[in-house]
Amino acid sequence: MADDIIPVCVNNVPISIGAFSVKRQSFPQIRTENHDKPLLALSNQKQQGLLGINIYNTNETDPRKFEYLIAVSSDKDTRNDITEYTIPAMTWAIFPCTLETIGKTEAMAITKWLPKSKYRPLNKGYLTGRMKSGAPDIEYYGKDGLVEIWIAFFMSMIYADSQKSFLTPNPPNTFIT
Repeated sequence: MADDIIPVCVNNVPISIGAFSVKRQSFPQIRTENHDKPLLALSNQKQQGLLGINIYNTNETDPRKFEYLIAVSSDKDTRNDITEYTIPAMTWAIFPCTLETIGKTEAMAITKWLPKSKYRPLNKGYLTGRMKSGAPDIEYYGKDGLVEIWIAFFMSMIYADSQKSFLTPNPPNTFIT
């Protein structure tokens, strides 16, 4: 199915989460092994699913390494074996997709939509893997197969300072196939 996908912009949303660090696994595997149950019990915010959080620049000697957290949005007290992590308030471009199209959607957002838009991601190095991070990247896994990719961004100064009126390209209509 092909839909026109326009990313949703969420402004200045601080997210407090309970999380645990894991080696990168598939979300079906995490659910099969019941890793999600203790976290989902903590979930009490608007985002009622699991969050996959890529925290970059956690290794000073290798910018390609990052920490990946499985998390939920919560303001409840956490147990000792669950890490609390707060994502600072930022503006996010949110790209809806499915588990099957998550990789393609992320690639399209980074390589096709963002370069043609008035927005610039806070992170650099997506194509090289050598990240210079201004924010984590977030994957949201909701009910009924809903998946969202959250990319923190700022408005391009060229666009913001421009006195000219010009069109910002629409996002491609091939995010979901």
